[in-house]
Amino acid sequence: MALFEKISFDNMEDQPGRPERSLRSWQEGETLTIRYRLWPKLTTLITPVVLLPLFQLFLEDGFFVFQILCVVALVACWEIGADCLLTQEIMLTPDRIFKTGLLGIQEIPVYDLKLQVDKQENLKLHHGSDKNLRESIKVYRYLISDDDFADALGYLQDVHHVSFTNKTVGATESHCSRIALDQFLKSAGSYRLMAGFFLLFALIAIFTVGLSDVFMGMALSLPAYPIRICGIALAVAGFFLIRHWSAPSRRNGEAGVAPVMARLERADLNAFYCATVAVVVAGIGLVLFILFGNALDLYLFMVVAWFYFRDGYPRLSTWEALAAGKTAPESSVAPAQLLPRRSLQISLVLMGTLAVMSYGEENHYLYANKKDCQDDWGDSSCREVPGEGGGGGSYGGSVHYYGPRYGSGSGRAARAVGVTSVSRGGFGSLGGFHAGFGG
Repeated sequence: MALFEKISFDNMEDQPGRPERSLRSWQEGETLTIRYRLWPKLTTLITPVVLLPLFQLFLEDGFFVFQILCVVALVACWEIGADCLLTQEIMLTPDRIFKTGLLGIQEIPVYDLKLQVDKQENLKLHHGSDKNLRESIKVYRYLISDDDFADALGYLQDVHHVSFTNKTVGATESHCSRIALDQFLKSAGSYRLMAGFFLLFALIAIFTVGLSDVFMGMALSLPAYPIRICGIALAVAGFFLIRHWSAPSRRNGEAGVAPVMARLERADLNAFYCATVAVVVAGIGLVLFILFGNALDLYLFMVVAWFYFRDGYPRLSTWEALAAGKTAPESSVAPAQLLPRRSLQISLVLMGTLAVMSYGEENHYLYANKKDCQDDWGDSSCREVPGEGGGGGSYGGSVHYYGPRYGSGSGRAARAVGVTSVSRGGFGSLGGFHAGFGG
């Protein structure tokens, strides 16, 4: 029987594709610290540099749908690269898992730990559910040594008692409140359903551009700058609304007073409000794009809206605290050390950048050469498009010129090839971001 048991154990460990753990036996009180290696971290900087010329090609001369895909890829690369570069170490302790970075500390409890090992052997650790994206820690396999990877698997099994249900999925014994988990999954499901609006807005933009050979916007005679500033103001207001509704103190304000289901339903409603604000911000970018044809509006507002969406995403620990009648989730880290919601601050920076770049922006008739512009408007009304300076532009490789503001004396612009946006604020033309050259 002993021989049969040993053969059975060896066969289980030798299953193809099953991650291998270290031979060391970890004790209950021990801790394990994993540090990312320097040179693999630096290689994460090479990928964007290599892909940047390709992204630039699609952004300038590609079809509009490729431009959107490039922006999505750039945001994904930025998030992964930032996670790799800013992470200093990951510490596994008997009661918590910590990820320490340059911006702060992230922690997740281990009393209901879910483990996934993907095809690249990255370790994905979630609290309570793999849908709990905001309380998860990912360990990138290519950034750690073979010994650290094997030690991590051994520690998770010996100390946290993670048992594998198949080759790549493991979990600890669940101690999470069933009511809290069910209500959280319901809230997270409805929240993720709202993400479909991002895809819908992108499809609307692609369809709108596809209706015209050169899409320049549907309301170019309107003053773009004041309308854009109003959109930015609404997006900034959304920042404070999300901070208000997603704050644990707001969600837990009635803890211990209202019935459990009432508290959980209120938290569900607050999460829905956060998702709605993010969708509205994305919608503002779509409206600005349709009005003025400037793809920069669409891209930046969509990126900001996605940051808003991520930071408002529900957290299981909040639902657990509400179900238990606590005022806030327990944490072993000082509040000043916890990882802040940097995405929201980054969003404000992007909004401010857009406001500065578009300062005094107006739409003007665009000409392929100076002679065509002069034939329509005379020599005094024609100027070189800022930023081209003889190096070629987005419309064919030569310097272009622009005439008077769009809508002034229309009917004389017989030789114009399109419309460009010119900023009087000293930051050059935003015409290169128009969808007219990509549709």
